[in-house]
Amino acid sequence: MAEVTLSTPGARPASALTARAVFWRGGLTALLYLAGGLPLVFGVAFLLSRLPYHMDLFESPLLGMALFVGVTAGGGGLWGRSLARLTGRPEVKTLAWAAAGSFLALVFSAAFALGQLEVVLVEERGAGDMPIYLVFAALFTLSSGYVTGGVGAALGLALRDRALALDLAWRGGLAGAAAFLAADVLQHLLGRVVGGPNAAATATMLTVMAVGHAAAALAGGGVIAARIWTRAAAVPQ
Repeated sequence: MAEVTLSTPGARPASALTARAVFWRGGLTALLYLAGGLPLVFGVAFLLSRLPYHMDLFESPLLGMALFVGVTAGGGGLWGRSLARLTGRPEVKTLAWAAAGSFLALVFSAAFALGQLEVVLVEERGAGDMPIYLVFAALFTLSSGYVTGGVGAALGLALRDRALALDLAWRGGLAGAAAFLAADVLQHLLGRVVGGPNAAATATMLTVMAVGHAAAALAGGGVIAARIWTRAAAVPQ
C-alpha cells in the first residue's frame, strides 16, 4: 500500500534546503542588496557626472541624499523579500518593510556616529597616539555589529517573536562584526593600511571599508537567514 504524506498548504519540504544552503543564499543576497548599495551610489554618481548636463551628486546634497536613501531602503526591502521567500516565511511584505526601514535607520545613525567620533578621536586627537588603522578597525567593527545586529532584531520583532529577535541580534551582530574585523586584518596584512603611506591616493579607506562591509553582510546576512529558517522549520507555519 502506497504511503501518503500530508502537508500543510504553503509549507516547504523538509529536505528542500539545509541550514548551510540557507546561510550561503541569505548571505550572498545580503552581499548583493545591502553591501552593493555603496558601490551603486558611487557608480550612478560617476555616470551622471559624465552626462552633457554634468549632474554632480556630490555637489548636490539633496540629490545625493535622495539617491542614498533610495538605494539603502530599496536594498533592504529587496533583501527582506528574498529572505522571506528563502526561509519559507509567509510574511513577505512584513520582512521587506522591516528590513528596509531598519537598514536605512541603522546605516544613517551609524554614519552620523562615525562622523562625530572621527572628529573627536582623530581630528581632535581624542585617541591620543593610537594609529588611525586601529581607530578605524575598532569603530567600523562596532558599527558593522550594530547594523547587522539591529537589522536582525528588527526582523525578529516584525515576526512578533522576541526570542528570535534576541537570537538574531546577538548572533547576527557578532557575525557581522567578526567578519568585518577579519577582512580588515587580512587587508592590513596584505599592505592595505588605512592611514598609511599613499593611502589617500589609492582610496585605501574606501576600498578596505567596502570589502569589510561586504564580508559583514555576507556573514551577518547568512547567520540571520539560517536562524530564521531554523526557527520556521521548528515552528509549523
